[in-house]
Amino acid sequence: MLEFVNGRLKTGVALGVLALAAALAVWLWRPPSGAVAAPPLKPIHLTPRAKTADSPDSEIGTEDQPIMPVGTKELPEQLDRRQLEAGMAKVKLDKCRHAEEPPYTGTLTVRVTIGRSGSVQSVGVLPPAEGTLTAQCVAKQVKRDAEFPAFRGTLVPTVELTWPFLFSLDSK
Repeated sequence: MLEFVNGRLKTGVALGVLALAAALAVWLWRPPSGAVAAPPLKPIHLTPRAKTADSPDSEIGTEDQPIMPVGTKELPEQLDRRQLEAGMAKVKLDKCRHAEEPPYTGTLTVRVTIGRSGSVQSVGVLPPAEGTLTAQCVAKQVKRDAEFPAFRGTLVPTVELTWPFLFSLDSK
């Protein structure tokens, strides 16, 4: 409890509050100490793991290791638009145009995941066409035909691509 003497707070409490305010003012107005020096950033060097007797065969050549074509020193960090378009242009959909009767018409959109090696890791068909026979055929053809160049993928190890295919009655 605070005690008041003649309408005033006791001097001990007042002096304590005054001392606290003075300490806070000194702390706030003091000159800053030296800046903290951070160590310089160094690039990460990935080295392939050696195969041991107890390691499975599937461990060698995984997506964790950078894949460098022979005679190439540098790979691009990511794939650019032209490389993605060229890779998807290789997909042949002639078989898929008549996978079901009546033929599918409209836009069929796929989501493609591309690994650092340039290979297609997964293909998913987006709604509303995901359950159709044409969608199954397109997913299979994209997985088989699409080819992309290898890339470093240091920060983002995969590329996600959403690609539309137009199916109309007059297309061949």
